[in-house]
Amino acid sequence: MKADDFTYTSDEDKLQEDLEQDIIFMIDSELKEVSKAEIDDFYRLVAINVKFIRKLRKKSQLDVALSINIQSTAFYSNCENAKNNKHFNLEHLYRLGVVLDVNMTLFFTNDYHMILNSLGIKQDKTHQAIINQYLKDKQVIKRPFYHLSQDKQKTQTKEKDMDMVANKLWFD
Repeated sequence: MKADDFTYTSDEDKLQEDLEQDIIFMIDSELKEVSKAEIDDFYRLVAINVKFIRKLRKKSQLDVALSINIQSTAFYSNCENAKNNKHFNLEHLYRLGVVLDVNMTLFFTNDYHMILNSLGIKQDKTHQAIINQYLKDKQVIKRPFYHLSQDKQKTQTKEKDMDMVANKLWFD
């Protein structure tokens, strides 16, 4: 039987339509308005993580800026400190990942332990000043960004819900 030969009965059409509406409802219920303040906090989180990783890798702002084709250390510094409405773009983040030898997803995490583990660094006296500065810098962020953390239970629940709907749509 070819895919073109397959036709739905009226009950199957209704089920298909109902499932599509369920998916649309689930997606719509997940969408929300994102405020300028939330976006600014997100840029701050990325900037703080870039700075943290750069310091852990013992690289200067000048070296990193030049390595990612930013000629102005002032611009790089503004991006790294989320000042003067400057921030890293995707190309910068990609290049930073290469230069700092990290998976660029670390720039988006809300968990500094994940960064330390990924870099193979133990939390000890050698790195304590850098960690303390990181934690101080993060205090300016007003939102916890739970969706960027490793909240496995919440993520697994969402994935199961979407899998269930997808399975109904495709396999029922």
